[in-house]
Amino acid sequence: MVDNLPKWAVTLSDVGARGRSFTRNSLSAEDASAFAVWLGVEAVEAFAIDVTVTPYRGDGLAVRGRVQADVRQTCVVSLEPMTSHLDEEIEATFRPEETRARAPLVDDEDGLAIDASADVDDLLVEGRVDIAQIAAEFLTLAVDPYPRRPDAALALPDDGAAGSPFATLARLKKD
Repeated sequence: MVDNLPKWAVTLSDVGARGRSFTRNSLSAEDASAFAVWLGVEAVEAFAIDVTVTPYRGDGLAVRGRVQADVRQTCVVSLEPMTSHLDEEIEATFRPEETRARAPLVDDEDGLAIDASADVDDLLVEGRVDIAQIAAEFLTLAVDPYPRRPDAALALPDDGAAGSPFATLARLKKD
């Protein structure tokens, strides 16, 4: 976890019955750098988040909306810089530890299984959620770990056999 992400806290007391909107269309240079480190990219060139935080089940918070970013990465084929557009829908619920739903862990055969149909909420810590942390986590899902420019292609030798590892080994064996 990166500790230098900005803190955009929203608490239960900040959210009225209709909810509270949170919108940000840019980042400071320091915040962009922190997001880049978190995401494992060279830079965050553009950023936008638009979410609504609403009460959830009386003691929790629900966060719904969208986060987008343009990030600079290096193409794994050409090693040239490229920009990738990330766009993720955010939908998350948070409840205090004592009232959080837990997925039952039951399996007759193996003794352990997770019921994916169970409603599992994230932990609401001290009655607040951090929108920056949520944005970073959802953007992480969209980052391509092996970015490739659409026009990037591997240049293969004209003679396919000359480029094969076996042909190279055969030449080494002869020498």
